[in-house]
Amino acid sequence: MNDKFSLYKDSYDTPDFVFDYTSAFDYSSIHHMTALKKPEKFQTIFNYKKQQVVIDLADCEPEPWQSTVIRNIITFFCYLFLVFTFPITCWVCIKRVPSLERLAVFRLGKLQPVQGPGLVLVFPVIDSYMKVDLKPKVFSIPPREVLTGDGAILEVSAELRCQVVHSVRYVTRVKEVDATVEALGKQALAGVLGSGEQDDLENHKEALEATLLTKLNETILPWGLEVISVEIKVVKVVKPAEPTNPLTPVVSALKKALGFSSNSEKPSATTMTMAPVPMGPGVLHAVPAAPSEPQFEQLINVLHQLALYTAKQKQFEDTEARYRIIIHSTDKSQTVTAFLSFKNGEVELFREDKGEKAPAEPDVTLGLSADDLTLILCGRESPMQIYVQGRIQFSGDWACLKRFMTVIQECTV
Repeated sequence: MNDKFSLYKDSYDTPDFVFDYTSAFDYSSIHHMTALKKPEKFQTIFNYKKQQVVIDLADCEPEPWQSTVIRNIITFFCYLFLVFTFPITCWVCIKRVPSLERLAVFRLGKLQPVQGPGLVLVFPVIDSYMKVDLKPKVFSIPPREVLTGDGAILEVSAELRCQVVHSVRYVTRVKEVDATVEALGKQALAGVLGSGEQDDLENHKEALEATLLTKLNETILPWGLEVISVEIKVVKVVKPAEPTNPLTPVVSALKKALGFSSNSEKPSATTMTMAPVPMGPGVLHAVPAAPSEPQFEQLINVLHQLALYTAKQKQFEDTEARYRIIIHSTDKSQTVTAFLSFKNGEVELFREDKGEKAPAEPDVTLGLSADDLTLILCGRESPMQIYVQGRIQFSGDWACLKRFMTVIQECTV
């Protein structure tokens, strides 16, 4: 205990800075009650640093001198025996190592420097050796079912090309290489594909293979192995990915901005204002607040995104249609007008309320409140339901309107 903490002169007794950051406590003994003696201060003699410790089995502790002497004596007698029995023992003790192989020799349990290529001397009695093949080796991961991030179930396999880059680490750190690399490859493959989608495997296969390569090398490189290349193969699609709606993020953002909860039919309390309405003595009635300019812009933005998605549908591939949508507040004090022009799979947005002139007369003219449009875009009510209730003012081609409303209802459900 006395070795860990020693009495030192406090380095903060004579501060050389403007502010004094020393502690108000002296940490002295509770039995020290005299004020005439300056309290003793202590500090540790140890330094604590954040270090990453890597245990290398090749860099072992120095062996005792007794063991070194005994090992050298035994080795000397082995060499002497080799000389006296030459050339008979040469056929047993001399090994030929090819150019793409190395020989790791353990002499009386101690790892010797890696031998090869060429002729290597090995004593059968005191030496054990292991051949290290430096040629690239292919590890095959058998087909297995993997669940992707978008819900698809794919049966995939993979091939890993590995090469030994550090013979000592390979010999001392890896046991049963084939089984270890195969198990690691299965785990890494499931992790990479589980965070991706089926479309990524079809259109961005190289990126997934590069990610898998990096993830494998993070673990394998300390073993003396390196993954050179990875090839992912799709055997079959057990279950395709569920179709996703590209407008879901936009509609979700609109719901969040307007205060819709998952089960509510009306906006939450954050979008409602309490205004006094004369419905009786001392009664307050909650009425929706008038939409602000940013809320109108959000609705127009969602309409534009919806139109871009609609233009890619089969119903609008080779057709021309023009829609004028008039959005007003509940009390009709504010009005914005958007003109959507569909032509051959493309769509243009014109803001007539900002002075942008429409290219032609509309085929359909719609008028509805911002509240009703919000309910439609958030999937709370269908366009047909609001139209039947007389909350939409309509003029123009009914078939053209129905085609557009059908697409809206499909992608906002």
